Amino acid sequence: MTAGERPLTAADVGAAVRSARRHALMTQQRLADMSQVSRQLVNRLEQGDASITVRPALSVLKTLGLRLAVSGPPDPSDAQP
Repeated sequence: MTAGERPLTAADVGAAVRSARRHALMTQQRLADMSQVSRQLVNRLEQGDASITVRPALSVLKTLGLRLAVSGPPDPSDAQP
């Protein structure tokens, strides 16, 4: 993460899911059916519920064509004295 960036939050993921679903003209139920999860889970995900486990969340993201990027810890050589 560079200066000025902030960590990704569950609310950020939820907003991205909601935006992509609406752009695809999909209901929460249709997205849930296609992702093989419950409509309630889609709703919780869109609301930024951080307690959702990774597997169903990734299923929803994949259905929408979204990707979640993960990076490693900062490189110690990048540390500033």
